[in-house]
Amino acid sequence: MSLSNFIALVANELRKIFIQRSFIISLILLLIPIIILGRWDYIEKERGVSKAENWKTELRIENQKIEEGLVDQSAASEFAKQQKEQYEINKYRIEHNLSPIQQHSVLDFMKKGAVITNFIGILLIYFASSMMSKEHQWKTINFLLVKPSTRRMIYYAKFVSLAILYFIFSFAIIIYSFIIGSLINKF
Repeated sequence: MSLSNFIALVANELRKIFIQRSFIISLILLLIPIIILGRWDYIEKERGVSKAENWKTELRIENQKIEEGLVDQSAASEFAKQQKEQYEINKYRIEHNLSPIQQHSVLDFMKKGAVITNFIGILLIYFASSMMSKEHQWKTINFLLVKPSTRRMIYYAKFVSLAILYFIFSFAIIIYSFIIGSLINKF
């Protein structure tokens, strides 16, 4: 079997996937969690604005409480060591003007959106099972078996088309995350 026949098999498999309504529904299903994630990120960002205004004073107050707590405790305890470390971190942040409040950006939102790629596996399982059942339902299996291609090549073409579908869904998640992240963070 030649490479051009194999590419034609893969193209036919992808064409059969793209004409299904379930493909469009899957793209919409991937958009919904990103919209929800965007809403959570927006609420978190709005809450952080009020905290971001006076973060230095909050760190100074926290350092004063740590100093008072260290006077009462022995220096050898594990809790005292953690408190000293937090004290030094807070002091460094104040001196170098580094806010402890999480900064929001499009790239940060896209990293959060990457978690949604875990759901792609579920969609691929659906499409893989659908591929085989649709062959018999649409009677395309007879056409495939008449062509000069082995069953093994047909299965390889289905596998490669699923791999391409994985990249299409991943790319859709990247695009969705970029668009929604840009809207939230006023790119």
